[in-house]
Amino acid sequence: MKTTYTRGAWLVDTQHNKVGRVMDAKLPGVYYLRPPGGGTEWSVPRNRVRAATADEAQRANAKEHPTGRPAFVGNRYGGIERERR
Repeated sequence: MKTTYTRGAWLVDTQHNKVGRVMDAKLPGVYYLRPPGGGTEWSVPRNRVRAATADEAQRANAKEHPTGRPAFVGNRYGGIERERR
Protein backbone atom coordinates (compact mmCIF):
# COMPACT_ATOMS: atom_id res chain seq x y z
CA MET A 1 0.00 0.00 0.00
CA LYS A 2 1.36 3.41 -0.96
CA THR A 3 1.44 6.10 1.69
CA THR A 4 0.18 9.50 0.59
CA TYR A 5 1.22 12.60 2.50
CA THR A 6 -0.87 15.76 2.59
CA ARG A 7 0.15 19.38 2.35
CA GLY A 8 1.85 20.54 5.55
CA ALA A 9 3.32 17.17 6.52
CA TRP A 10 7.01 17.01 7.41
CA LEU A 11 8.95 14.56 5.23
CA VAL A 12 12.57 13.54 4.86
CA ASP A 13 14.09 13.55 1.39
CA THR A 14 16.19 10.38 1.65
CA GLN A 15 18.04 11.22 -1.56
CA HIS A 16 19.50 14.45 -0.11
CA ASN A 17 18.93 13.75 3.61
CA LYS A 18 16.91 16.97 4.08
CA VAL A 19 13.71 17.67 5.98
CA GLY A 20 10.95 19.58 4.22
CA ARG A 21 7.28 20.45 4.50
CA VAL A 22 4.98 19.21 1.74
CA MET A 23 3.85 22.22 -0.29
CA ASP A 24 2.31 20.43 -3.24
CA ALA A 25 1.74 16.97 -4.64
CA LYS A 26 -0.12 17.69 -7.86
CA LEU A 27 2.13 15.81 -10.23
CA PRO A 28 1.90 12.04 -9.96
CA GLY A 29 4.99 10.58 -8.36
CA VAL A 30 6.45 13.90 -7.13
CA TYR A 31 6.31 15.93 -3.90
CA TYR A 32 7.37 19.57 -3.64
CA LEU A 33 9.05 20.28 -0.32
CA ARG A 34 10.10 23.53 1.35
CA PRO A 35 12.85 23.66 4.00
CA PRO A 36 12.02 24.66 7.59
CA GLY A 37 11.99 28.43 8.01
CA GLY A 38 11.25 29.00 4.30
CA GLY A 39 13.37 28.96 1.20
CA THR A 40 13.30 27.49 -2.25
CA GLU A 41 11.09 24.48 -2.83
CA TRP A 42 12.55 21.38 -4.38
CA SER A 43 10.96 18.35 -5.98
CA VAL A 44 11.56 14.80 -4.89
CA PRO A 45 10.19 11.50 -6.23
CA ARG A 46 7.61 9.87 -3.96
CA ASN A 47 9.75 6.77 -3.61
CA ARG A 48 12.55 8.90 -2.09
CA VAL A 49 10.65 10.27 0.92
CA ARG A 50 9.65 9.02 4.33
CA ALA A 51 7.67 10.59 7.17
CA ALA A 52 9.79 12.67 9.53
CA THR A 53 10.20 11.21 13.00
CA ALA A 54 8.69 13.11 15.93
CA ASP A 55 12.15 14.47 16.78
CA GLU A 56 12.85 15.61 13.20
CA ALA A 57 9.44 17.29 12.97
CA GLN A 58 9.94 19.03 16.32
CA ARG A 59 13.33 20.43 15.22
CA ALA A 60 11.81 21.57 11.90
CA ASN A 61 8.95 23.32 13.71
CA ALA A 62 11.47 25.06 15.98
CA LYS A 63 13.18 26.51 12.89
CA GLU A 64 9.82 27.69 11.54
CA HIS A 65 8.72 29.27 14.83
CA PRO A 66 11.81 30.18 16.91
CA THR A 67 9.63 31.66 19.69
CA GLY A 68 7.66 28.45 19.87
CA ARG A 69 4.53 30.15 18.52
CA PRO A 70 3.42 31.25 15.07
CA ALA A 71 3.84 34.96 14.26
CA PHE A 72 0.15 35.30 13.35
CA VAL A 73 -2.69 33.93 15.41
CA GLY A 74 -6.45 33.90 14.98
CA ASN A 75 -8.39 36.25 17.20
CA ARG A 76 -11.65 35.35 18.87
CA TYR A 77 -13.62 36.83 15.97
CA GLY A 78 -12.04 34.47 13.43
CA GLY A 79 -9.71 37.07 11.94
CA ILE A 80 -5.95 37.05 11.93
CA GLU A 81 -3.86 39.55 13.82
CA ARG A 82 -0.17 40.00 14.49
CA GLU A 83 0.95 38.45 17.75
CA ARG A 84 2.28 40.87 20.35
CA ARG A 85 5.81 39.97 21.39
